[in-house]
Amino acid sequence: MSTPTNITLASVGSYCSINHITVNGSYINNFNTTFDPSFINLEDNSGWSFYGDLAVVAAIERINSDPTILPGIHVNLKRFTDCGGYDPEAALLYDGKSGGYAAAVTAMDVADVHTDVIGVVGNEFSSAVIGIGEILSLYQLPFCGNCATSPRFSDKNKYPYYWRPLPPVTGDSYLLVLKTWNVKRVAIVYEKDSELGLSSAQIVHQSLVRGKIEVITSIALPSDLDKAAYDVSSKALKTFHSRYVIVLGSNPFIGSTVYRLSKSGLNPTEMVYLSENALQHFMDPLITLGPDYYNVIRGFIWVTNPVNPVHQVVKQMQAEVSKVAGAEIPFEYVSRIYLTQAYDCVMMMLLGFHKLLQENPEYTAEMLQNRQLQRHMNWILFKDLEYNGLTWDEMRLNPTGDLELPIILYRYTGDHLNVTSFALSNLDWTEFIEYNKTAPIFHNNSTVPPPDGPKPLTHYSNTVTTHQGILLAILASIGTIATVSLAALVVSFRNNKAVRRAAIPEILTFIGGCNIGYTSLWFYIGDPTASGCKARVVLVAVSYVCMVASLTLRSLFMVAIFLSGKAYRNSKALKNVQARFWGYLALFVAIEVGFADVGNSVVLDDKDAHN
Repeated sequence: MSTPTNITLASVGSYCSINHITVNGSYINNFNTTFDPSFINLEDNSGWSFYGDLAVVAAIERINSDPTILPGIHVNLKRFTDCGGYDPEAALLYDGKSGGYAAAVTAMDVADVHTDVIGVVGNEFSSAVIGIGEILSLYQLPFCGNCATSPRFSDKNKYPYYWRPLPPVTGDSYLLVLKTWNVKRVAIVYEKDSELGLSSAQIVHQSLVRGKIEVITSIALPSDLDKAAYDVSSKALKTFHSRYVIVLGSNPFIGSTVYRLSKSGLNPTEMVYLSENALQHFMDPLITLGPDYYNVIRGFIWVTNPVNPVHQVVKQMQAEVSKVAGAEIPFEYVSRIYLTQAYDCVMMMLLGFHKLLQENPEYTAEMLQNRQLQRHMNWILFKDLEYNGLTWDEMRLNPTGDLELPIILYRYTGDHLNVTSFALSNLDWTEFIEYNKTAPIFHNNSTVPPPDGPKPLTHYSNTVTTHQGILLAILASIGTIATVSLAALVVSFRNNKAVRRAAIPEILTFIGGCNIGYTSLWFYIGDPTASGCKARVVLVAVSYVCMVASLTLRSLFMVAIFLSGKAYRNSKALKNVQARFWGYLALFVAIEVGFADVGNSVVLDDKDAHN
């Protein structure tokens, strides 16, 4: 039997969180695949890195045991750390901010020192991928990232050899959610010192604006903030009446930000927080944040992608990984720590190599081994392998080298970190094909989305069915009847000396003002309209002007007579003076009515312009 040709894959990850490793540069000299609870904790980076590695091992073992895939070829694995040697704090605190090391040390070790490596699988934070991803593309080394979701890596001009079996953060997922809820305005809070937070904020903002969603404020926060900074952020969100907040960044940042904003004055019952990253903490949030943490996060919306509905294939992988580890990994951790994506990365990469050799008989295993086929290994090679994967059944990459998956919405129940799903989209993210309208969704267990702006004002209308409406109708009727009757009485007895002494034009003007005032009460009954509101203001103003002007001008008329020092011995001269003041009265009333009408129109038009 001929000796198989050896090819090598590299696994790059946060191995600095595992305390038994020794390194030469970034290359790991030793790695024990047997689970040791004194070294490995599923709740922190050590478990994430360890089991991600074992998923790679399980996939390689599957390929090596299958004679139909890469026949005559044996696949080996080398491991490289992107964050240096063992760091006692890395298990809990490492968050990917070692991009310089990954680019300067890890990338060069993989590309220049270990030249037997022809493909790379990366179980890395987005911040660590930036430099190494570009460098490996320059060396034409295919690089599959199983958990980095920064939208930066969808740029195939910079990362032509990078691809991933998961969607990036794009903003389109939020767009679908917000439009489904008829939300028109939203705020963004992002982690400014993390690649995921920074790149996601830019792309999400662009997507929302393109989708006609108003981003009313965008707040950049560092990973480690004190209470004063959260107080300022909380006040800013209050000022803009931000009820819907998209939080972008690493897992610990999202959970701590939601909790601290709530503790800085934002009532959780009035807020809706959304993120594509899950709430996950490497330390107990009840201790590091507060004893009411789980209650505060109730109603947090996790916008993510569904796990493979064919659970049997995932359980088979779980069994394979558990066999390698010598200890069973709980099934709920499989999707939570990206094991299916790590497994699929290896399968797709090796199936891509197999496809390259099968479609090109002139290419040999030795050429593959010696990096002579690298120019053919950009992301397009792995675009559609007709591979039924673990992450999803049909593993097809879209034009940016990312996996096409539906959206699923989860709601945190407030019971520990338990979630329940309530919506599932189609593959194009254009609509939800499933949406549970009866299950609780938001913090107050309501299914109705809260308003997306200031608290709605309580609308009250004085209809004829209310006590206030009935009272207004009675007063308006009595006043109108009384004033009309009084005016009729004055006109009927206008030749009476007593009535004539009361100055008929002035008293009729005064009565007319009273009548107009009572008439305005009718416009306070029923739902207000633009014309009704205008009538309220104009009629009250006219009523006031008529009453005050009649009294004022009558008084001025009497003053003018006494100040003139003349004795009016005939009624004709006196009537001339009276006629002049009646003219003044009519002109004054007309001018005031005109001002009231024009002024009210300007106010209403200005309000309409801002609505």
